[in-house]
Amino acid sequence: MLGIKVEEIVLSLIIAGVIIVLAFQNSTFDNNTRFVMCDVGQGDGMYLRINNKIDMLIDAGPSSKILNCLGKYMPFFDKKIEFAILTHAQKDHYGGYLNVLNHYQIDQFITNPVTNKGQTYLSFLEKLKERKIPIYFAYAQDQLIIHDSRLIFLWPDRNFIELHSSLISGSLFRSPESNFDLNESSLIFTFTDEKVRFLLTGDTTSKILNRLSQQSITDIDVLKVPHHGSRYGLNSKTVKLADPILSLISSGKNNSYHHPSKEVLQILRATNTKILRTDTNGDIKIKLNKGEVKLF
Repeated sequence: MLGIKVEEIVLSLIIAGVIIVLAFQNSTFDNNTRFVMCDVGQGDGMYLRINNKIDMLIDAGPSSKILNCLGKYMPFFDKKIEFAILTHAQKDHYGGYLNVLNHYQIDQFITNPVTNKGQTYLSFLEKLKERKIPIYFAYAQDQLIIHDSRLIFLWPDRNFIELHSSLISGSLFRSPESNFDLNESSLIFTFTDEKVRFLLTGDTTSKILNRLSQQSITDIDVLKVPHHGSRYGLNSKTVKLADPILSLISSGKNNSYHHPSKEVLQILRATNTKILRTDTNGDIKIKLNKGEVKLF
């Protein structure tokens, strides 16, 4: 056997088995919530495992890169995503879901009602329909409670959506008016777990952030910087109100949009927040432990 002894093979198999058992025990008995901002290139893709029981995917990036992230941080034996969220209908946020649907079961899909007229997005919606995945639309003031965790949606406002779009015949989805910026329909919500509070902003604009109540965006521990750090997203008012410990930016390395912008980085550097970026840091991994935010 090419000089390899049977004893060596047996020992290697025993060691491999012990490693697998320890990894399984660690993943089974550690009930801390984990959050990963995945390095999906120029796009957004975030993975949450709540209390080491419930899987949530928030956007899925533009391509199959999201599968690499799920493969690393989601338990290998778990092929079910209980909650999939799409902040808005642009391909750098929904594109990866086309790949996710081929590898994972999705129980519930949450998005906003404003559709993208492109064929790729329509094909994606058809896939959801074929797999009989229920679709729910979230509006401001809606809440989702999962164990001791809570999502509170801050945007979009229902009246705003109805004003800037119209119902599509035979569909619950709405067609945007001409020149409507889909970024302004982005879901904005807080996620709270163990007193740690995230503010997740999709690709929203500074104009929309200014419409949110001050109370809803104060005392934030982790801020997901909107629109990959575009200068049209974040403003100093929001950062001062949020006063985050961590500010996270999802952007592709050497992207053509020059995200994150110098203006947004200057706003963030004027505070005490720690800035982490997928284009320079890769996957950003956060563990919530007894109300503390820890990188892992």
